[in-house]
Amino acid sequence: MPVELSTTITRLLKDAASAAHSGQVHAVHVADLVAPRLAPLVPEGEPVPDLVAFQLTLARLVEAEREQLLEIDATHVAELTDARENRRLRDAAFDDLYDQLSAIQEAWNGVYVSGGSTLFDGVELLPQDPVVLHRLGERVHRRLASAEFVEPEARLAGQSLNREALATELATRVDRLGTALSGVSVELKTADETLFAKQRAIDGCRRTLRFVASCLAGLYGLAGLDDLAAKVLPKRRAPRRSTTEDGGPADGTPDGPVTPPEGGPDPAAGDETGDGAPSAPPLSGPLGIVS
Repeated sequence: MPVELSTTITRLLKDAASAAHSGQVHAVHVADLVAPRLAPLVPEGEPVPDLVAFQLTLARLVEAEREQLLEIDATHVAELTDARENRRLRDAAFDDLYDQLSAIQEAWNGVYVSGGSTLFDGVELLPQDPVVLHRLGERVHRRLASAEFVEPEARLAGQSLNREALATELATRVDRLGTALSGVSVELKTADETLFAKQRAIDGCRRTLRFVASCLAGLYGLAGLDDLAAKVLPKRRAPRRSTTEDGGPADGTPDGPVTPPEGGPDPAAGDETGDGAPSAPPLSGPLGIVS
């Protein structure tokens, strides 16, 4: 999912940058070609539509959506980085508490006849889950620190453990793991919320790009610039198909070049968009943009 999402964003950002650049560079030339066709149709006394401003505004709209997507993507990456750091702290705190509980369990079993069964609720093998280990650590600490908890019979007369010292050392490690667990939970929840917002931003940017590219392509077509109209639209891409054992497509469709729709750009013609700039790999959908 992260790689898939990253690829989608990269392609979308490239297509958006190409469309915005095209709208800026060709605005005056396109307006000079289209305005004379519109002027005779404008009622007397009314101004001819400002096609230059219209195209530049469309370009700014795409750029604004692109910047918003870049910003939220950077925020999400930073949150994932924080979450990874918190997981590292959690793992270190888990190891520390696990070692401490193991040492207490071994010492308790060595000194008292009934061993760790009374102190550890009958647990012989310490849990590997950080949350479960943290809960066990809290229970063991409460027993060690409680005056009401009665120690079992000692194996040798006069033997005992310094429960207060053990409880103090254990409390530090239990608290450390608890803090780390809380941090991981908060960071992951925040990252999930940002991921949802990023997916919405992708959808919004894709929709804006689709219709802005359509508007620009329409103006270029009116200006007689058919090649430019084809280039401003993101390239189409053939849907991926799984293959059978003999190498043919699993869905039975012919394996070959994609036939362009009538009046649309040829997906096999060149690899450029908007003024000769290298394009991202062609996409599918009405204008080459997919979810």
